[in-house]
Amino acid sequence: MSRFRLPLALSAILCALVLVACSASLDPTSTASPNSQVTPSPSAEQEPATAAKLTLSSTSFTIVNSDGSRGATFSFFDSVDPVVAALTTAFGFEPVLTDVPDVSEGYPYRFFDWGKFRLHDDSAQAEAIGPLMFRFSVATTEPQTGGVIVETTDGVVVGDEIAKVSQLYPDVTPELLSDGQEYYSFETDVVFASDADGTQVPYRVLVRAIAGQEVDLIFAPDGGPGRF
Repeated sequence: MSRFRLPLALSAILCALVLVACSASLDPTSTASPNSQVTPSPSAEQEPATAAKLTLSSTSFTIVNSDGSRGATFSFFDSVDPVVAALTTAFGFEPVLTDVPDVSEGYPYRFFDWGKFRLHDDSAQAEAIGPLMFRFSVATTEPQTGGVIVETTDGVVVGDEIAKVSQLYPDVTPELLSDGQEYYSFETDVVFASDADGTQVPYRVLVRAIAGQEVDLIFAPDGGPGRF
């Protein structure tokens, strides 16, 4: 969690208008003359699909539309610019950009903040480390942004009670924050990739919750090269 600074996306979403052709039919009781013509009814223009959910997994996120259709899916290894464009369209407002020359780690990075949803641009570090390093990560400290619900593949959102999350992940033990506050750190949806030396590199979704209270942070991906 050291990569995400609290205080706290690859082309635009495909929102094309769908035209439904409603062809008229002849009255089955009438007899069509050779010169009779069937005039189709006017096309009905439907409302464009809008984003309703953002579902986070350990290696990608998917935009789900309000009509239940599956929108775009972006890998955390994709280029950042189209991801930012898609998230901006989904949330309905522009992000706040913050550039950080991270001298402590040697790689500059950039934050894109839509309210309390943050995209952390790790492009410079990915270029230096190689293909197993994700190009960006995302985190949220609120259940929805711009009316778009942000959830894990298990349906967990910020604000869920700890009891619900504990039932989903019963093998998690609590850790301690630096201030002595007990909290739960749930590492979910874990997948592995092998580097050139055969070392297994983990990627996962992190769900954090204050003990006895509720989820206050969802972050993905956690892990990656040198992150475990």
